[in-house]
Amino acid sequence: MIHYTCFIHKINSSHAIVHSSFAPGFPEWDPFRENPGQDKRFNFINFKSYKCQFCELIRYSTFYLLLLTLLLFSCTTIKNYPDPQGPKFMGDYRENAPVFNDTLKVVSFNIAHALKIDQAIQELAGTPELAGADIIFLQEMDETGTETIARSLKTNYLYYPASNKDEKNVGNAILSRWPFSQEHKYFLPYDYSFKKSPRAAVWAVIQIGDLAVLTCRVHTHTILLSEEKRWAEVDSLVNNISRQWKQVTVGGDFNSPGTPNVEAIAKIFRQNGFQRASENSGATVEVGPLDFTLDHIFSKGFEVVSAGALESSRASDHYPIWVKLVAQ
Repeated sequence: MIHYTCFIHKINSSHAIVHSSFAPGFPEWDPFRENPGQDKRFNFINFKSYKCQFCELIRYSTFYLLLLTLLLFSCTTIKNYPDPQGPKFMGDYRENAPVFNDTLKVVSFNIAHALKIDQAIQELAGTPELAGADIIFLQEMDETGTETIARSLKTNYLYYPASNKDEKNVGNAILSRWPFSQEHKYFLPYDYSFKKSPRAAVWAVIQIGDLAVLTCRVHTHTILLSEEKRWAEVDSLVNNISRQWKQVTVGGDFNSPGTPNVEAIAKIFRQNGFQRASENSGATVEVGPLDFTLDHIFSKGFEVVSAGALESSRASDHYPIWVKLVAQ
């Protein structure tokens, strides 16, 4: 097995000191109760009742066709990282201690293939809706793009790649103005049948003032998995969150085109004490005349103050979404 390095950056005056060590073991506490796996039975939800109606099939058939064609004909070399403790990349570029004003701003942004990093930085730092976020969830990232954004925004960052595609790591990241602890990577229970490409969630506890907030960044599979399996991935994730956490945020790209998909995912969260905090954000992806809501932020133990999507974004094929929350 190839071992990877965990890069820890600390700011000392104007210079970053780089320390190298292997990713530490998972802490003694466990945010997950169990991994239900592929054989779990969903007694609490009638998945079949959410099957797409004819109008919904017409509405996003174009999206399905384009995505499926792209995935089937893309020739990629994939190396997976099955170790839940790594590879792990962390860094701290904070310069000043943050001040918490009782309102938590959470942003989720799928920056397609980590390509337009400079544009993403401009939007994250220069638009009032996104600027000054306490927690930022990033998808489709590599370690270089993640570190570049964190350095520019002067935040912590945590990055776990799930796989390496064509010599480039691909995974999820969490950025924050507040300190991390108890970091972990959690694999979703399915992979693609022919590409064997797993999806993973990134977990961390973020201490925000007096609040210990369990945060989760996730990117579920695309339509190469059936609706039931994609919903099962969400169910596995949510049902493995320990009840000990009073404040929880979960966000990312759920690949949920069409109202039935969104409603099914929202119901899974709702039956576990969550609300869809980004419900009023609107569409997050546009394909020609069609629009889709693929990205979501869910919260537990918070009241939603406001939410939205930055439709003027040009950094990705997804719009970044944001929510403002107040602890209950």
